[in-house]
Amino acid sequence: MVKTIEVEAGINPNALVKEVTRISPLDALAELIDNAFDAGTLHCNIATDEANKPIRVTITDTGSGMTHDALKAFFRYGQSHWTSKRHKGTNGKGSKYILGHSKKVRFRTKITDDKMVKTFEITLESWVDFVTSQKRFKIRTDSPVGEHPLDPTGTSFTMIEFEPNDESREAFNENNLIERMAELLSPQFGDRVFVNSKQLQPRETLSVFEDQQQDPVLGEVRVFIYRPKSVKTREGHPIDELRIGTIGPVLDFRNFFRSLPRKLQIQVPSIFFNDDVCGLIEVEAFNPYREGASKEFRNGLYNSDKARRFVKYLGLLGKKLADEFGISVTNMKDKEMKNLSILEAQSQEVYGSCDDFDQKSKLSRKVSKPVFHVSPRSIEITPGEPVVLTAHGDKDDEFTWDVSDVPGATLSKMIGNEVTLIVTPDAKFTVSDQYKVVIRSKKTNTTRSIYVKISTVKDFALTPRESQKNVGEVLKLTPINIPVTTRTLDWEVQTPGIGELTKRRGKEPAYVILKSPGKCVVVAKDPHNHSISASATSYVKLEPTEEETENETPRLRIEDTLIYIATFSGGDPTQQCFVEDISTEIKRVHINSAHPRYEMTLKLSSSAWREYILNMVIRTYVNTLYHDTETDLDKKIGEILAKFATLNQ
Repeated sequence: MVKTIEVEAGINPNALVKEVTRISPLDALAELIDNAFDAGTLHCNIATDEANKPIRVTITDTGSGMTHDALKAFFRYGQSHWTSKRHKGTNGKGSKYILGHSKKVRFRTKITDDKMVKTFEITLESWVDFVTSQKRFKIRTDSPVGEHPLDPTGTSFTMIEFEPNDESREAFNENNLIERMAELLSPQFGDRVFVNSKQLQPRETLSVFEDQQQDPVLGEVRVFIYRPKSVKTREGHPIDELRIGTIGPVLDFRNFFRSLPRKLQIQVPSIFFNDDVCGLIEVEAFNPYREGASKEFRNGLYNSDKARRFVKYLGLLGKKLADEFGISVTNMKDKEMKNLSILEAQSQEVYGSCDDFDQKSKLSRKVSKPVFHVSPRSIEITPGEPVVLTAHGDKDDEFTWDVSDVPGATLSKMIGNEVTLIVTPDAKFTVSDQYKVVIRSKKTNTTRSIYVKISTVKDFALTPRESQKNVGEVLKLTPINIPVTTRTLDWEVQTPGIGELTKRRGKEPAYVILKSPGKCVVVAKDPHNHSISASATSYVKLEPTEEETENETPRLRIEDTLIYIATFSGGDPTQQCFVEDISTEIKRVHINSAHPRYEMTLKLSSSAWREYILNMVIRTYVNTLYHDTETDLDKKIGEILAKFATLNQ
């Protein structure tokens, strides 16, 4: 006899209420403004019926309006109607956050093809009821334009009118909106937002560059680029970044760059990859290639004459930005050669000339310039938690530490190679902001920065977050910073054809058997609170067959190759590094900063550290190229390093 029990499936309504009420009233309003600019509006207007404690707040925009898919997504928690993940919204949650601070919300929206306006009214309680019960919701489609006194005159628009609840009314007073809203928005949008017809002043930046011109191929090109004083984020999404668009943003610059053909990529100035270069470049001619607000451009754009013209324009714009911001400008091809030159110079410093390399007894290394490094480069801390910060440099150097930018920060001492940082429990900080600790070398009068993010709790994560494995290997994933309220975790492979989990539930480390090549994404989440989740990615490749190995002509590709060197910590402590293939020409070498040899070389000298990094880069490539052969790897590495040392002889 088979014994069974019955359980009831469903969504906990209290969890939905908690989720949509967890951000502040102004953050919720900022999400609506972001949605408006994602939809292509030129301006966004906020109106309050009273200046101090408004009973009614109305936000209007002349963007693309809410389509049928957008309206359906509103009643599906966690779903956005944009197919792309590269827009500024928060995966379908942005428009729902305002429900958590309102007694009632009214929507009026019209797309270009509609003759009448769609309207509906909703409360937080009724929205939760419809979402959890999956009832059908009726939306009126017979309201004429102008029925509401604040209806815009454009062919498409969206109006959201809400009645703030008693706890939130004061947050929406006119003075508070004018003084604080700009801090929550990208500076390029600040002066496009009006509160009761009063224009917001964009938040303060280090510098701003604006340009507007008419091009015979690109049409109107509008540029607003700035250098932020500090990088801000909201709900895990960056507020400060460089984006490409038409009227309003479409996607971030790095994703646009990755879609370009290689011959255009190498012409793009490297200045556009500088984290201090943020803002928006709008190109009128790109408009036919967008599939809707905030979606990706269609592939036809990237091989068109417009893309080629735009890359040439970026070359001219890069020079202007370099003069304005004081940042050196070079194209990606030159940057690759510069990186190669750095490797050559480091190789010569460590190994000397080719003759010296062959005759170790005559080895004569060049004296390196005094430099220093800091670790860790970035940290996430909680108030009251002590963190050790270290500066590594010449033995006779002296380092001073400045924590004035970090709220409530105290140091064990102000001068020294190693200090302990603590943020006081009563410190007032913004979770989305990033702060800096500045370290100055007395010997060289140069500075380094350690970036600090303060959180009430540390983010739940899986380690290693990124890895590279072969088919047939087993990937071990360890959950860290698990919230105390989480009793267990559900594990899932989102690419089941590539990997298979040995278990599907539990807080202990999970093991994934890698079965086929590709990108393996593993997610762990709290089954009772899906907002607590973390993911890890492994790039899985096939090992070469014996026949392929015999026919392969091993070589080290240096020409036209851009190598990024990054560090990681955690995971397998014996793994020193791995290579991630971003594309055919672009590689990223990940060095394990927690490996004992890495830490030892840092303590010895800067030359020893550079030697270790160079060895890891070369050794990783050589192992990949000469895998399963009888080649003497140490000898081959020596030959390659000797060639590096003599490229400029």
